[in-house]
Amino acid sequence: MFSRCVKNFSLIELLVVITIIIILAALLLPSLSKARDKAKTAICASNLKTIGTASQMYTGSYDDWIIPAAQGQWKTNTYEKLWWGILSGWGENGSGFGITCGKSSIRDLNQSVYRCPSETCDITGNAADKEYSQPQYMLNSGLAGFPSEGGTGASTLNFAHKLNCVKNPGIAIFAYDSLRRYAYNWLSDRAMYYVGFKHGVYDARQSGSDMPPSIGRANFIFMDSHVELLSFPDATHGLSEKNYARFGSNKLASGFDRDNGVMLPYE
Repeated sequence: MFSRCVKNFSLIELLVVITIIIILAALLLPSLSKARDKAKTAICASNLKTIGTASQMYTGSYDDWIIPAAQGQWKTNTYEKLWWGILSGWGENGSGFGITCGKSSIRDLNQSVYRCPSETCDITGNAADKEYSQPQYMLNSGLAGFPSEGGTGASTLNFAHKLNCVKNPGIAIFAYDSLRRYAYNWLSDRAMYYVGFKHGVYDARQSGSDMPPSIGRANFIFMDSHVELLSFPDATHGLSEKNYARFGSNKLASGFDRDNGVMLPYE
């Protein structure tokens, strides 16, 4: 009869195995983290694509008018008068333009394309803590205007625009990631400082008056429907007026004619 010899691991051998596992984990975890970040960025880009497609459906249904950021007396009849409410059917007809979103609470936006997976803060409506009470994407208000609150707007930011005002759809920005500290109660703007450069490295700025970091990235969707992931330096193209140039009246920089529009009534 043969006797079976069982060899136990020595303490040194166990330590060697544990060390190898720790080294492998240290090598793999950054790769896993990067893969997770890339997946979130891809979902964010897909969200903007869906918003862009819905906006095109709106434009096709309304004689080439680009969806305004807000319509009518939007301060008193909020959700159904705002761009995201119209696209997801919060309005009178309830049909929307292909975006599915619950309608019982502002928190329903967290389960929709209006929630960016790279954003650490939920959509809660908690203004005291500057948490989002709007989608985590904003429209370019130079292109998608909104009515002046008093009904006496004189700015081109209060204009509605048709597609023929877009001169270079490949550089004309339609929507983008929003900065938490500014966008908790707003739906559109025309300043690069209010873009949330939160992909790769989270954009933790406390104010929209601070220059964005150069290492984070933001997703932008353009009027030709393509989405780009851009840093602040890339998005501004080295323009001297970095904050407003891509949203302003210079057609070469913005890609659209902001002066070619019709005043939106507050009614």
